Amino acid sequence: MVDGTGMCGGCRVKIGEVVKFACVDGPDFDGHLVDFDDLMFRLQRYKATEREAAAKFDENCRMRSIRTQREGQRDHGDRQRASQEEKKPSA
Repeated sequence: MVDGTGMCGGCRVKIGEVVKFACVDGPDFDGHLVDFDDLMFRLQRYKATEREAAAKFDENCRMRSIRTQREGQRDHGDRQRASQEEKKPSA
C-alpha cells in the first residue's frame, strides 16, 4: 500500500464489473467475483522494471557489506571457541 487513498492505483482490482481499490474498499472481497486474470496481468506489467530496480539496489546497498563483515566476525568467533574447546583438557 503506497498511499492508502487509491490515488496510485497499485491495489486496483476488478470485482465483477466494478473496479475497487484494496487500500480503500478492501482488503477483503468476495473471491468468486475477483477477476484474477486481469489482476495477474496487471501485476506482471512492471516485473522487468522491478527486476532492474532490485538489481540496482543490490549493487548499491551497503548493508550487504556490513552483513558480510558481521558474518565473518561471527565465523571467526566460532572458530576461536572451537579451538579453545579443543585445547581444554578432557575430564
